[in-house]
Amino acid sequence: MPHTFINKLLLKKQALHLLQEAGLREVAEGDIDIHAARKIALWRQSSGAEVYLFALLTTASRGMARHYLPQIGLQPGLSKIHSAKGVQALPELSTAYQAYLECYPGEALSLVNEPGMATTTIQARQALLADLFFLDALSENPAAESFKDLLDDSDLASRLDYRSLIVQFAGQAEPLQEHGKSLPELLRRPAKENPHNLVEQISYIIKNWSPWLPQEVVTKMQIAIALTEEESRAYLPGPGPSPMPLFGEGDGSDAAAAFTADTDWMTTSVLLAKSIYIWLDQLSSHYQRSITTLADIPEEELVSLANRGFNALWLIGIWERSSASKRIKQLCGNPEAEASAYALHAYRIAEELGGENALRALEARCRQHGIRLACDVVPNHTGIDSELVKEHPDWFLQTDQPPYPAYDFSGPDLCEMEGIGIRIEKGYWDHSDAAVVFEHHDHNSGQHRYIYHGNDGTHMPWNDTAQLNFLMPEVRQAMSDLILAVARRFSLIRFDAAMTLARKHFRRLWFPPPGGSAGVQSRSAFALSDEDFTAAFPVEFWREVVDRINREAPDTLLIAEAFWLMESYFVRNLGMHRVYNSAFMNMLKREENTKYRLILKDTLAYNPGILKRYVNFMNNPDEATAVEQFGKGDKYFGVATMLATLPGLPMFGHGQVEGYREKYGMEYRRAYWKEEPDVGFIQHHEQQIFPLLHSRHLFADIEYFSLYDFMTDQGVNENVFAYSNGPIGQKFLVVYNNRTQATRGRIHLAADKASPEEEGLALPMPPFWQELGLDRSEDPFCRFHDLQGNQQLVSREQLSHGLELQLDGYEHRVFSDFQTLSDEDGSWQKLYQHLNGRTVSNLECERLRIVYQPLWKAFAALFDQGRLHVLAGGLVTARQTGPIDKIMTELSAECNAFVSMIGSSIEGSEGHSTSQIDLKALFADLSGWLAELSAAEAVEKMLAGQWQGTRSQAGLGVTILSWLMLQNLSQALGFSDESRCFEVFGSYGLDFAWQESAASEDQGRAVFLATLLTKTAGMQPHPAVDAPTFAHLCQGRENSRFLGVNRHQEQTWFLQEGMTALAGAIALQAGILQLRSGQGKEVPTISTAAAEHLRQRLARAAAVGYRLDKFLDLS
Repeated sequence: MPHTFINKLLLKKQALHLLQEAGLREVAEGDIDIHAARKIALWRQSSGAEVYLFALLTTASRGMARHYLPQIGLQPGLSKIHSAKGVQALPELSTAYQAYLECYPGEALSLVNEPGMATTTIQARQALLADLFFLDALSENPAAESFKDLLDDSDLASRLDYRSLIVQFAGQAEPLQEHGKSLPELLRRPAKENPHNLVEQISYIIKNWSPWLPQEVVTKMQIAIALTEEESRAYLPGPGPSPMPLFGEGDGSDAAAAFTADTDWMTTSVLLAKSIYIWLDQLSSHYQRSITTLADIPEEELVSLANRGFNALWLIGIWERSSASKRIKQLCGNPEAEASAYALHAYRIAEELGGENALRALEARCRQHGIRLACDVVPNHTGIDSELVKEHPDWFLQTDQPPYPAYDFSGPDLCEMEGIGIRIEKGYWDHSDAAVVFEHHDHNSGQHRYIYHGNDGTHMPWNDTAQLNFLMPEVRQAMSDLILAVARRFSLIRFDAAMTLARKHFRRLWFPPPGGSAGVQSRSAFALSDEDFTAAFPVEFWREVVDRINREAPDTLLIAEAFWLMESYFVRNLGMHRVYNSAFMNMLKREENTKYRLILKDTLAYNPGILKRYVNFMNNPDEATAVEQFGKGDKYFGVATMLATLPGLPMFGHGQVEGYREKYGMEYRRAYWKEEPDVGFIQHHEQQIFPLLHSRHLFADIEYFSLYDFMTDQGVNENVFAYSNGPIGQKFLVVYNNRTQATRGRIHLAADKASPEEEGLALPMPPFWQELGLDRSEDPFCRFHDLQGNQQLVSREQLSHGLELQLDGYEHRVFSDFQTLSDEDGSWQKLYQHLNGRTVSNLECERLRIVYQPLWKAFAALFDQGRLHVLAGGLVTARQTGPIDKIMTELSAECNAFVSMIGSSIEGSEGHSTSQIDLKALFADLSGWLAELSAAEAVEKMLAGQWQGTRSQAGLGVTILSWLMLQNLSQALGFSDESRCFEVFGSYGLDFAWQESAASEDQGRAVFLATLLTKTAGMQPHPAVDAPTFAHLCQGRENSRFLGVNRHQEQTWFLQEGMTALAGAIALQAGILQLRSGQGKEVPTISTAAAEHLRQRLARAAAVGYRLDKFLDLS
């Protein structure tokens, strides 16, 4: 800087003395920078940035005056002044010099009193006179009023009329042409333009004086303005407004898209977050045993996660944490606190959690259930006492003195590492301040560093973290190496606060351009030019990381937690596989539906590939829980349905499915609210959400995704989200009304969608009915069903105008299985007219009911369980009374009538039997056999007991009679296989008719068991006497449901009632099959063997406590 511009305050004698007494001699007498300005501000109880602005106003004004006077040729002597107009006697000059030096003793201008006209002497006198011009101008500057205590001219003016003197000076020369103003006018101009605002005065000087100012002074002025903005910025907690992305504009939009392709499993990932310590504590409570390591996580939990549709598990807080962070949390009031999950000591699995071996064991078990593990990496910062802080303290952003002199680091030493002291600023302990740095003291060298805390510039520094300096190549390389090492251990990596390391935002936060306000307080003082920043940080760190992972660990899914409208940039330009989409949560919660539909539309029109790379969520770990934001009612399940069905990666929060409301702090070791899982809430997920998660292969991609407008009489209802996805034949249509008001409208036209070949070229899409693949035939009807199991029949003509729907407030509908239907016999037309727009649970059933109504009635009447119950009781008493005889006669006649009714229409039967069904003979034999059983030894007597039942167990007589009637019908119709006959009955809907005839749950179980007996009748060997066949029978899906198979506390159980009924029914069937074969007296009775097996099975079931795995092992 030229000597003309001196970067120090002009201080009057009294102010200089007070500063020296306050221990600020160095500040008072030396050059002033932001640190010195803040020290003076602390002494004056004012703003450091404002003091710095005033100091720079002083520098610029004094410098301009010192530049101006030599240019007009003024050469002051001791008693006269030389100028272009000649020599003018001014005897008061020497008095003025002396008065100035006495009033402002800090200025090194003693040469002014030297005799003669040496160059250095003239320059000193010119500088002194320049200060007089400056003081005169400053006295009329309202914005400088608060600084009069430092340099006001009252003492000088009492000794000397210096203003009349400078008027004489000014009259000695014409104004400089380059300025067009006299020196007094020039110096007063900034205050005249902006009398009460120092920032505006400095801005004026930058704009108008820059040609005569050194660039360093201009840069400092720009920084001072930025520091002032920085100090005055409000840092408010809580979420701000929901910003809208601008596709095709901004960062990287002119570059070609550079997405990273998914490997096969990535597209359908569904992520569940678990805060590890809290989860282990909850598991311990649930299972009533100590579960403290990763290896202890029960198998049942992994089975449950997989069954629910989760295939990725994010373990939050598994790394070694900072002991300093833990101590901070505990000293601040929570004696149970752990360190923050994001203040890390090192990237090793915490030994408390079982270390690396426990992780490997858990990972192996998770893989068996199709679950991959996810973890966090936080390259932005470490804990304040991390291994890196110890080994490479120079890798962190730091200064050699506190950025604000008021900072006090007299609190406790938080470091357990030998030779190092770590202290956070005192204001954190009493909640009076939030310092941006902490103190690092090397006891061996004595060096003090003030290292910046991690900070995203939005609210508060993270006071247990240390910010890494990514301008250093060695830091970037070390973090890249770390990420690669983690990628070789985990399938998914979530990068916390990833946007803070994008070059744009790293610069904004820490190294703004001169005049650019920093995101982090005090960092405007560390401004860098564009050239210097680019030289230090030339390439996006994240792009380098992604490219390296793609080369060396390509099967790792990378997730960026990024906000600030960086979502598109992170996947399209930087190549992350997935990026957080906070708009999903925020806009749907606030019901900013128009804005979110616009995001979907704009994304589709620009590049749909972005949409499939969003991570959608209803809460983030540091947000309020999902039920706190969305409730537990229809709105929650509507948004959760969108979460499960939109393209991208769905992420569920810890406790979201269970309905927990507590927001867990990152330092929590346990939950503090006593919450139990909401069983009804979970069941609602099981019915509505989990089935969708298992169908993510149809929802996750964007190739078949279409978004629709919901048209009402008033136009588009922006509150309704309607979209379809999936290939033809597997289409799903999702509709949700995210508003409390009901609505009615049509889904017809799809939003434009960009061509895969040309970004930004939005092409019109086919109408709704074509998108669903319903235009491939001329069939007059189509059908589809919703997630609740209801089916709807619509005409092709209806669809051509769009699908009309009525939606209540927060109602959602999910439709699938779109099929066109031919109607050769007119049955669909009849059903269409009959339903008149109503939905039903089974359209095929309803159609068959209309077409075969007489058969349905006849078949249902045959199996009237009230009548069969009377018959079963009569047979066991072995008395053919009048009522029983009448029932047998009626049943025989009705069976023969049914055979006549259905026989002629059956295709594929093996010939019509000419014999008539006579149930009397069969039932007479059966009655005698039951009488023998009742009189037999105990083991065979069990079979009779199974027929009759007990108070706690329904008898099986009705079930056996139903099966026997089916067997006789099968034989009469010419079927050798009764199970094949029952399948044919199903083609007429008679299975539906039979199920509907069951008036209670017990009757329904009897129908199921009778149907099962049609299948077991032909099994060889028969399951009644063969253990492997019976074991296989116990494991079928429908059979398991009949047995009441369930999982509880890592074990599989069944119900006693179900096993007794199943085992008893097949034992009775085995005996009856032998009875009907006529072999009962020629071979050892199967009844005895079947009864013995029945006894053993029921005893074994009780012995193993009705645990299925043990029961089958023993079988």
